[in-house]
Amino acid sequence: MIKTVRSELTALVALRNSSLLWQPEFLAQSAAISSLPLLFWLSETLRPQITVSLGGQQGVAHLALCQAATRLGLEGRCLVQLDGPEAERFRRVRQDRFATRSAPVLPGRDGFLGAESALLTVNLGDGQQKNLGWMPWLQHLPPRGAAVFYGAEAAGTRILEPMIPAGALVLPLGCPKGPISLVLGADRPKSLAELAESAEAQDGLNGFLAHQEQYLQQSLERQALGGPDPTALRLPEPQTLEDAKEQIARLIDQQAEDLDCLAQHLQAQDEAAAQQQWQQEVALAVEQAEVARQRNIVARLEAGIAGIHAQTENSRQEVRDMSLALQELRDSSSWRLTAPLRRVMRRIRR
Repeated sequence: MIKTVRSELTALVALRNSSLLWQPEFLAQSAAISSLPLLFWLSETLRPQITVSLGGQQGVAHLALCQAATRLGLEGRCLVQLDGPEAERFRRVRQDRFATRSAPVLPGRDGFLGAESALLTVNLGDGQQKNLGWMPWLQHLPPRGAAVFYGAEAAGTRILEPMIPAGALVLPLGCPKGPISLVLGADRPKSLAELAESAEAQDGLNGFLAHQEQYLQQSLERQALGGPDPTALRLPEPQTLEDAKEQIARLIDQQAEDLDCLAQHLQAQDEAAAQQQWQQEVALAVEQAEVARQRNIVARLEAGIAGIHAQTENSRQEVRDMSLALQELRDSSSWRLTAPLRRVMRRIRR
């Protein structure tokens, strides 16, 4: 029992430290929220030399990629091109936190300039499929790269498939309210290759992303209720000891909520696995019963065939015995002596 608890706690700690559970420092109402855990995980897995974020108005995905690159110690640049002018808060965060990393997409640039690894994000909100500026970027995606399409029109993959490089594939992820299309290059790390090959892993990731999106939306609602700026940076630098204590308390609350969310997700996965195992056991029991029934039928048929063989052999023995008796009768002297009498009787009968 103790070993089981320890192994579960170890697994829980490992998941708690996973990049999937990193907390975004910048949050605003955006379609990118559902994809933030995925962007953190892809950043850790691919360690891209360059990231490109296209579309949207808040820059949530771009700043999340900047945060991930800084946390991972990556040396690459993070490029961004929003729809319309930059919001004041977005510009302030770029200048204060990521001035040396964040940069705008240069006009006319449509490739990753020989980067071996890259990460592309595209906001396909309402009507954004008509803005096809992302297509050249997708066509030049390096083999060790990935592209995340999110937004209202990201559910369909037909527009993406003709544009993807050779050997790449498209995975539909997310949920109907927050669809995501993930494009993986031909040179996929082991974890991404396993995700591409396992429908069960994709379902598990979808469930986790849905839980995390719900949690981040709740964080936005709490921020909206907590002050005049609903999109204030989370946990700003404390000015006093009391501020630091308050931030620590908030972090503990957030981590507790994360663990509760993760525990619920794991419980749901365990229940689904138990249900699937029960269904498999029922199906196996039915199959075994059918095999036993078929074996009984075969045994009865074999017994009937053995009985028929025995009857046939008995009949053959009787025929042999009667043939032998008839031959002995014909070979007897009485049979020869009565031959003239039999001939007279046959003539009389005629």
